[in-house]
Amino acid sequence: MIDPTLCFSAKNQIMKIVKDIVMSHRQTEAYTSEAEIYNHISDCLSVIENNCSSSPSEGYIQHIVTKYPLWISDEAYKQIRIKEMKSTITKMRNVAQTHVQKV
Repeated sequence: MIDPTLCFSAKNQIMKIVKDIVMSHRQTEAYTSEAEIYNHISDCLSVIENNCSSSPSEGYIQHIVTKYPLWISDEAYKQIRIKEMKSTITKMRNVAQTHVQKV
């Protein structure tokens, strides 16, 4: 959980980083284990940290990534699982609708 006393700018930047990580995650039909998701998140954080230029905005992103990796990882993990659950529920709803229409 992100610290509620953290300044708005840092929280906002963390959420932007999380959104980018979640968007880069590709769902598969097979179950994705917790370790696989955390490996994906770790890889994304490494890429972000290593590819930042010397511009002030990218320097701030790099600072956030190096200072709060656990918060970013936890939030990204939760968002990825929520996205998976929504997808599963949508599939179940579609299957249920086709069964109801047949009756």
